[in-house]
Amino acid sequence: MKENNKKITEAIARHKAEVKASRERIASVPINIKINPQHLNRLTQKQFLKAFIELQQFVINCYKNIERDPISWGYPDPYKQKSGNGGISIGPHENRLTCFLYAISAAGELEKDTLTVDYKMFNNHFKRWAHTKPEAMLEGLAEFGLIVENFNKKSSHFAVKYPQNSYVLQAVRAHFADRPCHRCYGACNHMGSCYWGGAITPVTIFSYRFIEDPAEQKNEIEFLAFVSGMSKELQEIQYYLYSESKRYGYRFDPFKPVWSGGLLYEKRAVEWPRVGYIGDGWHGDDYRVFSFRCHVKFNKIFKTHPKKVIEFAKQRPDVFINPDHMCNQHCGKSLNNICHAHRVSYKIDGVTYHNCGGIRIHNPTLKDVKAIVELYVLENNLNPIF
Repeated sequence: MKENNKKITEAIARHKAEVKASRERIASVPINIKINPQHLNRLTQKQFLKAFIELQQFVINCYKNIERDPISWGYPDPYKQKSGNGGISIGPHENRLTCFLYAISAAGELEKDTLTVDYKMFNNHFKRWAHTKPEAMLEGLAEFGLIVENFNKKSSHFAVKYPQNSYVLQAVRAHFADRPCHRCYGACNHMGSCYWGGAITPVTIFSYRFIEDPAEQKNEIEFLAFVSGMSKELQEIQYYLYSESKRYGYRFDPFKPVWSGGLLYEKRAVEWPRVGYIGDGWHGDDYRVFSFRCHVKFNKIFKTHPKKVIEFAKQRPDVFINPDHMCNQHCGKSLNNICHAHRVSYKIDGVTYHNCGGIRIHNPTLKDVKAIVELYVLENNLNPIF
């Protein structure tokens, strides 16, 4: 019982941290944004923008409330609690709010101020990814203005209203609208062959990019949605990695965009350096997730260009000698946890270190990332294609 209580405490902390991270990734809507004309219907740009901003604030308010009291919203996961692990669940359960909004959109028909939702279809969409009873969310949703009526198993349909501004329901429909394969996360029958577990969709990231006019977007919508909620410094890093990867013939694939927390660029299954969110795990008093790290694989560089390694080691003296910056197995300097995959040995100031070729750099600056890319180019003997 004591161990289970500990797991429940950990699960609650994890959910709080994940929901907080989801909220903090929501970027403010630019006032001069151009809305995708197909979403406007009879609304003007001004009317739709006002409704979408209100919807975004609704999502933020709900997230804040979930952070304060996750249990009242159905956290930890009751399905997983029954399995004896205290509600700790692997998967996108922090996205239950957007799962709910997606499900009412996918299963609903909007007429005037009411969204009429097919109960069975809603359940199929919602419960595929959120293993909790949606009933647990209704009170919280109502507190922030979304009214759900006649929601029960005996009803074939239920009604959803937002009395404060009925146009908000049109904004919901627009944000979660069908787009080719981009809704894999919720409905596509080939889930896993394109998105893996690293989807960027309207469910995983709430972003104005999904309702923006595509003619205004110079990058893939998945890239823009992922990057828009970052700080200016991190945006600069992501745009730099994007442009440099293309220069060396790597490709950003919007159907499998995220790996180990960073945007994925590939060329013949070789991965470009990644910068993104990496979970820190449970620390006893909090569950710290989504710190930023750069992940890159080095192997030959230690022998082929040792002076360049030393040069970067002076710039970031903690990287090559800190076990926490090594691979997941934390080989580091210690031989007590020997990893046999991609074993790499090298010397810094006469001391021999070991890792698996996977280096993690905590909170890298743009200057750090440029140096990492330079090392990566030397490591893989790359030549620019333009």
